[in-house]
Amino acid sequence: MSRHISAAIVCFLLTTTVLPAAEKVNSKEGGFTATFPAKPKQDKVEHKTPKGKLKIHQFLYTRKDDTVFGVIYTDFPKGFLDDLDARKVLDNARDGGVKNVSGKLMRDKEVQLNGRPGRSFDILVEKTGVEISTRIYFDKSRLYQVIVSSEKKGETKSRQAKAFLDSFKLMKKS
Repeated sequence: MSRHISAAIVCFLLTTTVLPAAEKVNSKEGGFTATFPAKPKQDKVEHKTPKGKLKIHQFLYTRKDDTVFGVIYTDFPKGFLDDLDARKVLDNARDGGVKNVSGKLMRDKEVQLNGRPGRSFDILVEKTGVEISTRIYFDKSRLYQVIVSSEKKGETKSRQAKAFLDSFKLMKKS
């Protein structure tokens, strides 16, 4: 009897996927928390536009198989988005993301997070087979992007990818 139980436990352990240790990021400046598969690299860049400088903050972790987990937020200068409502900002961000990677929009859904409008969408880059799952949220003059990108088919729908995307939380609404 105990051999059968031991064998069952071994089989269970062999078939259970063990996720690597996670790294929780709590960005007070960014106003978010997210749990990455491991410690992400942080970077800040400025992008000059005719309407002013965009401040872009990136938190990126790349696995050995080149699957990327990222949170990127962009601060827009005062007046930059005055002529756009939240829906248009989100539409432009989604459409720009698809265009920037020469991809095809596979799924698109309106979402909310803590009362902030957002989108959840998937992109397929047919030329390379890269799949990208993205959630974007807009809060006043800040756009958040939460992404998982992979060449490995189906990886952006994996348990680890879903856990990462679901871990993203916005702090108290300002």
